[in-house]
Amino acid sequence: MFNSLEINGYRGLKHFEMKGLGRVNLLVGRNNSGKTSVLEAVLILASLANPRNIWGILRNRNEEAEVDLASLYGNPASEPDYDVNHLFHGHQITGGSFSISADNKARGIGCSVLGSEVTLILSFKEQTDYIPLTIPKILNRKNVFGVIWNPSGQVINCQYIPTCLLSVAGLNYKWDDIGLTWKEDIVLQAIRYVEPDIEGILPIQKRGGFKVKLKGNDTPVPIGSLGDGMWRALALAVALVQSKDGFLLVDEIDTGLHYSVMSSIWKMIFETAKKHNIQVFATTHSLDCVNSLASICREGVDEGSEVTIQRLEPEHNRAVAYTEDEISIAARRHIEVR
Repeated sequence: MFNSLEINGYRGLKHFEMKGLGRVNLLVGRNNSGKTSVLEAVLILASLANPRNIWGILRNRNEEAEVDLASLYGNPASEPDYDVNHLFHGHQITGGSFSISADNKARGIGCSVLGSEVTLILSFKEQTDYIPLTIPKILNRKNVFGVIWNPSGQVINCQYIPTCLLSVAGLNYKWDDIGLTWKEDIVLQAIRYVEPDIEGILPIQKRGGFKVKLKGNDTPVPIGSLGDGMWRALALAVALVQSKDGFLLVDEIDTGLHYSVMSSIWKMIFETAKKHNIQVFATTHSLDCVNSLASICREGVDEGSEVTIQRLEPEHNRAVAYTEDEISIAARRHIEVR
């Protein structure tokens, strides 16, 4: 687990710190305060800047570069190009740099740019690796996936759920490691919070997706017919059980979920995270989501909290951290912490 984070020059975070992190950390703050950027930074750091993850980050934000459409005429299979400028503070890659580190730089990564030369610096307590990557300002699949990426440091398992959810194909692919194991029990528990009558779940192999068996109904029904909240609960649970010994990152964790189920969702996440060594970072704008987090907080805990709220404020360089006791008090007294 990370106890602290320091981010410099990444997106809108010129210099930013988070301290006193726990097992479950809920990030709050106004729009464009950097909550999603923190999730991305953890993903980049945990994966040691795996180019696939960097490409995925740009794709999730639809940060396509401006290209000459005429050059694509007659080639509908062309991959979209993505602009890496947006990864750097001020949206400028020229002469830019960013660094992300955890636990007083015990684990860190830096990216510096000079002309068309991009150097990734992976730093650890006992060694430093320099990986030069020659890429243009436009980052795409062909350029990035051809890079020889072989960092000597340990890549940490990290599952990231953006606001647009995971793809149906992605969920089906992950199921091969979930079905008929302890992981399936947790997934069933999660989706039963949304629909208590679910008795079982089955992946649809031919066309993708899932069907569920409902109590009193002999015919399985597609899970999509039970609403968007069901998909969100399924995606959360699938990503959670795949995060063993690593990180679960969730943007807008309560999307599609009614406030009445969030206390149960938080309890499931916390118990699973504690049992299987998972650290959770999630974001929200919802007061109901913040208040429901109090259901898993212990009162009287001032330091070493297993649950924290981290409030990001654009005008400050450090997140405001709330302990379990403070979260409980805020929920009882209706104190605004967002």
